[in-house]
Amino acid sequence: MHEERKRLFGAWLLFALLASQAQAEEVGLDKGVQSEPVGSPHHINGNVGIYSDYLFRGISYGRGRGAFQAAIDYSHESGWFLGLGYTNVNKDAIYGNTYEVDLYGGLKKTFANDATVTAGFIEYYYPQNRHYVGQHPHVAEANIAVDYHQFNLKYSHSLTDWFGVNTVSMGHAMVGNHEMGEGGSKGSHYVEASYTTPLANTGINCVFHVGHQVVKNYYIGNYTDYSVGLNKDFSIGSLKGWNAGISYVAIDANDDWYTAADGYKTAQNKFFGYIRLSM
Repeated sequence: MHEERKRLFGAWLLFALLASQAQAEEVGLDKGVQSEPVGSPHHINGNVGIYSDYLFRGISYGRGRGAFQAAIDYSHESGWFLGLGYTNVNKDAIYGNTYEVDLYGGLKKTFANDATVTAGFIEYYYPQNRHYVGQHPHVAEANIAVDYHQFNLKYSHSLTDWFGVNTVSMGHAMVGNHEMGEGGSKGSHYVEASYTTPLANTGINCVFHVGHQVVKNYYIGNYTDYSVGLNKDFSIGSLKGWNAGISYVAIDANDDWYTAADGYKTAQNKFFGYIRLSM
């Protein structure tokens, strides 16, 4: 079977498994209960969605050609959680890789003042292991987030080089009129904040977001991204858990750095839309 067909088959298999779980839980969904026995400390949830692009912190990894994404999560009432995610990636975005697997987990705790603190990790992994000059593209990050009512603040810190950015792979050179930088990019970080508010009597949520990416030792790669969007929960028949949204994403990244070898600019302002099902 062709590699592309294998990936699509795997993605749709996950979709089918989640959909079959949803069908089995249809009565429970109507009653607002979980598939686990009443009182069980274990919970399994999943989601699948179709997106107009794969945007990673405002940077296009899907080249506007759409993305299919899915995830499945396990959580315990103590606050521990683990998850596995999938998305397709345009082959010209990350060293010729065509899909990404995300492995993540952590601990979430809610305090008496309604503040929730989540400490976790995530690995952006590329099973095809295509790389450039010996530098693999995999990235591991540690993160911490605070949610308080409608506000969210999160900090992510890379424990590895940032998608293979290193003097070994990049060389010491000029990009446009800028010196690119040298050394490793371990320690790159991203800080982001968001605010969500419902629009009265509409069932629509409005989300404002701002984030700032720092690529250690390569200041030319630093940028800030902004977005404002609308989303709405809805049901199709008796199947709940649907959500659709649209947003506008703006980014001030340096085009000299965020331009692919074929001239495609990956950091462009754009509209972004999706529809997904959570179960």
